[in-house]
Amino acid sequence: MDEQNLLEKLLYGDTQGKRTFSQYRKEKELLDEKTKGPKKTGTGTIKTRNDLIKRMENSYQKRQRTKKVQKLKDNSDHWKGLE
Repeated sequence: MDEQNLLEKLLYGDTQGKRTFSQYRKEKELLDEKTKGPKKTGTGTIKTRNDLIKRMENSYQKRQRTKKVQKLKDNSDHWKGLE
């Protein structure tokens, strides 16, 4: 893994023992191959993904609503006309 491509040689010159991006990328690919788990063969992947997206949207909306309500609770000027 000590080789550099032409662009890295031009940009970095001698890296003096430091790893380059190409080396990190190759190491990541090797690590991914080693740690790759069994392939999932389930048929419900699209439904599961859609459910996840919907839950994330709902959660985000709920958090935003909570922030907005808290902000309005803290602002006493907002409630002046309602007394």
